[in-house]
Amino acid sequence: MSLERGHSWQPLNLVELAANPPEPPTIGGLLYPAKRTLLSGETESLKTWLALILAKAEMDAGYAVAWADLDAMGAGELLDRLRLLGVPDETIAQRFLHFEPTETLKQGRLDDVCALLRDRAVRLFVVDAFNPMLNLHGLDPTSTQDVETFWREVAASKAATAGLDLDSPVTTSSGRVVSVRWVFLHMLEEYARHNGHADLLRERIDGATGDFQHRASS
Repeated sequence: MSLERGHSWQPLNLVELAANPPEPPTIGGLLYPAKRTLLSGETESLKTWLALILAKAEMDAGYAVAWADLDAMGAGELLDRLRLLGVPDETIAQRFLHFEPTETLKQGRLDDVCALLRDRAVRLFVVDAFNPMLNLHGLDPTSTQDVETFWREVAASKAATAGLDLDSPVTTSSGRVVSVRWVFLHMLEEYARHNGHADLLRERIDGATGDFQHRASS
């Protein structure tokens, strides 16, 4: 039986595909540059702390880090945590690129951010958190279809840039011209659905929130 050519439903040679394994993780020994990484867990499960530890590792290695705070943590709280991790104020000022965006990345804003990331050679861009990121782009975090749409667009952007140089220009579905480096980096984010659907259902049953609700009387 012959198979129709020109589509993705063709068998692939697994040995050939595995012949070139990925480079070892070089961001904090855990993350791969140019790869999306999702940190998922309930509230108070230390997701942001882990992301900050990885950010510290990058800054210790001499790299700048980009951090988009969409979860209203605030600059003061982030600064306190970085100081607790032992990051000097001078390093934070020079290498921690802090954003508090209220708009989507479009037109001149996207160009400005792309230029900044290229200039600073950023390898780690943390977006805290996932639900606000969806809201910022007009998507509903409670809609399975919207969540799937978001990730489908992310996956499509990766496929569209396969084999291209990091500084090569690519055109998005909306007609915006961006670099391959930006396509890779801006979607690396902290997957922080602080009160996910399952946790909301659990909360309705037992009424408990957070990890420390029973400690007030101790």
